[in-house]
Amino acid sequence: MFHCLDDDGKRSYAAAVYRATRPGTTLLISCFSDTNPAGEEWPRPLEPAMVRRELDGNPVEMAFWYVRAQRR
Repeated sequence: MFHCLDDDGKRSYAAAVYRATRPGTTLLISCFSDTNPAGEEWPRPLEPAMVRRELDGNPVEMAFWYVRAQRR
C-alpha cells in the first residue's frame, strides 16, 4: 500500500527497508499509478505498467508503477 503513504511515510518505509536488508538486496514494489482516476493523489512514476483482466465478464484496466531498486 505504498501509494497510500505521504512523503514522510515513504521516507520512513525506505529507511525501514534499508535497515532490514543487506547490500545487493533487490526490492520490488508495485503501487497504483497517477493515470488512474483524476483527482486522486498518487506517487510519481518510475516504470509504468498496465494490468488488464476480466472481472465478472467485463474488461478492467488498472495502471501501476513498478519499482525495482537494489540496495548498495
